[in-house]
Amino acid sequence: MNETRATQTVPNYPQVLAIGAMIPELLSQSSRWQIIKTYRNCSYCRDVENQLICIGNERIGRGPFTITCTAVLPFSAEQSPSAEVLFAHDQLFVHRGRVCLNLDGAPLWQAGFATSAPDLAALADDLALLSETARRSAPAESLGALIPTLCRFSGQEPVATTPVASLVHRHVLDTIEQLRQVVTTHPGSVLPTTIAASLQRLIGLGYGLTPSGDDFCAGYLLGLAKMQQSGTALSLAGLLHEAAQRRTTAVSLAFFQALARGLVTQMHHQLLECLGNTHCSQRHQTLFDTADHGGTSGWDTLAGLVFGIEQAIAMSQGKDKQRFRHSALHARSGRRPPVNTCRRAGIN
Repeated sequence: MNETRATQTVPNYPQVLAIGAMIPELLSQSSRWQIIKTYRNCSYCRDVENQLICIGNERIGRGPFTITCTAVLPFSAEQSPSAEVLFAHDQLFVHRGRVCLNLDGAPLWQAGFATSAPDLAALADDLALLSETARRSAPAESLGALIPTLCRFSGQEPVATTPVASLVHRHVLDTIEQLRQVVTTHPGSVLPTTIAASLQRLIGLGYGLTPSGDDFCAGYLLGLAKMQQSGTALSLAGLLHEAAQRRTTAVSLAFFQALARGLVTQMHHQLLECLGNTHCSQRHQTLFDTADHGGTSGWDTLAGLVFGIEQAIAMSQGKDKQRFRHSALHARSGRRPPVNTCRRAGIN
């Protein structure tokens, strides 16, 4: 795909706004893609090796294995399961040889874990706001409902709406306590393999295209990255991708593969860039937008993010720990500092 020439539009078909960093490799490996599912804002296609690509509009956003267009492609939900998208000469074709999309010149989306270090007072402010919002608004069946418990804002655990959700919550809380004990016992020397041994218990846990446990794991990685532990996040992502084989959905596995390559979605990139960033005027809105993503995926991810930040601080010890303690104590005009992030930093 030639990035030097301007993107050309095909009459009556959407314009390609961006292609994910994994797309060129995926399309070079396979020229025939079967349409497996069409939703309101995107379609998923699979090749013979069970690799996935997503073709969606701007509501889906940019992503590592996504082709982002100005509009939803004219795929019908009633199309035959054998309907195909073919790739040749930088173009995608639908059935009967009609040109669907021209990828020539489309910019690459290749954002990763790299992000600026947070302002610790702003981070404490953001996490306190997130905790209060979760207490008021997080769906009871989401892992976001656990955030107030993690923050110790509540004296009791959340009441899930279904027995299944209650079991999922309990499994996640057990994993959280297990990892806390590991970090307490070996602060500063916890290996990604040790963390992965606990987190992999959550893979495939829950329902949806990306189960809640998987979203929590993704959020955990983002939390590490935000606290400048991108190397640990990348190593852990590779281990989780290996563990996810045949244990989760095809869509979720594709996201684990992307994370293992250090690639994140537009939503996750914005979260990393804005969280704790005093120069980002949209940082609180970014939290709200992330929370609203999907059925519960956004809240599930944010729960993992909160815990990932806590763990990063607990593992770092020393100056970073004390700096966060000092900043958090002065955040939000006396409001109690957020999360176990604060508890782990010695704030009671």
